[in-house]
Amino acid sequence: MASKVNKKFVLLLVLGIAGVAGAGVGLLKLAEGRSPERLATMGEAALARGDVKAAERFFSQAVNKGRMTNADHLRRWREVLLQTTPEDRLQYETRYREHYLGILRQLAVVQRTDVAAHDEFLSTYMRQLVNVPFSRQNWDDLALQATQSLGYFAGQPAGEWERLRRFRGMARVQVLANGGEVRADDLTEARADLEAALRVDPSDVESTQALAVWHFARAERLRRDEKPEEADQEMATARRLIADFGAAYPRNIAGQIGLVRQEVERIRREVGDLRGREFTEAYTSRLGPVRERMDAIAALFAAPDAPDATLVNLSRYRQAELLIEPVGRAPRTRAVLEGLIARQPDDADWRSQLASLHLEGEEYPEALAVFDHIQSMPLPPVSERGIRLVMLKAQSSALAALTAGRRLMA
Repeated sequence: MASKVNKKFVLLLVLGIAGVAGAGVGLLKLAEGRSPERLATMGEAALARGDVKAAERFFSQAVNKGRMTNADHLRRWREVLLQTTPEDRLQYETRYREHYLGILRQLAVVQRTDVAAHDEFLSTYMRQLVNVPFSRQNWDDLALQATQSLGYFAGQPAGEWERLRRFRGMARVQVLANGGEVRADDLTEARADLEAALRVDPSDVESTQALAVWHFARAERLRRDEKPEEADQEMATARRLIADFGAAYPRNIAGQIGLVRQEVERIRREVGDLRGREFTEAYTSRLGPVRERMDAIAALFAAPDAPDATLVNLSRYRQAELLIEPVGRAPRTRAVLEGLIARQPDDADWRSQLASLHLEGEEYPEALAVFDHIQSMPLPPVSERGIRLVMLKAQSSALAALTAGRRLMA
């Protein structure tokens, strides 16, 4: 998937448009002998007369003729690419994952020590990974991409560039959290990466939680090695990271969900020796403050200016609700989701999550209606939202068939 950015990007720039039939062939012939600047001018002219497809091809040729070193041409190609709407799934995936991500990567390469350019590429890449099933290959590739970006800052004094270290640190912790083996020196580097990133930006919740996971994992290894005192110290460090962040940033959704999970863990430790009904009664009687915090988090999702009302945080919220309401129809998550859909009716991710809740509740007609709605949603121009919709259309088509079968058997 995204690992193709490095291996195939140059080849795509050179050969990709040669596969376009009809007008594409004519444009290639027209481009012969033209300088990068002339091709860019032809792209502007095509755009002025409303021919976005031709403009996109001319700018891609300008980039290729300039040996992919002209940042202005790369930016202009990106701008025009984001105005195109591919007609099918394969074209959309190619335009986004290979062309768009490739442009972002090349902009970072060309601008070398531009922190924002590297951050845009690595952030965009990572967002493609967090909402899909775990793949070690992809996360290892993110660590590699981050290492390559960090290479441009070798020898520089500590500064803003160190926030880029978060991507390598998080990638390696993600592998660790999913049961993968990580070399000892890479683990040591991951901790240093995350701590460096947090010195630059203490409000980075993802790095904070990844560092906490690092310490939790370290504690588990120490317990297996029969070193309980050292393990307790690591656990205390992890818990302190979560608690301090939650206290410092009360409006951060992920940070507050971290406090919920930590409080639930504490309650379970308190009543862990009890069994059966006695355990259930003791456990549920202590959940009042946790439920209040969950309601406060719901209010954060409802705020119109909530930048962290994301799919990842909604999933975290749902998982936290399962800790306090293991049986039921997820009333809090449903209410949050209905509010998000009301604000962002064209967001296919929210619709897909609603369908999942309907399936959990065996509400098959309602789930099928949501799947039909997703199928009817028009593809927007090339964008993150668009590539997600492409994926969700394929997913909803398969789930609709399964749901129809379940409905017949119900």
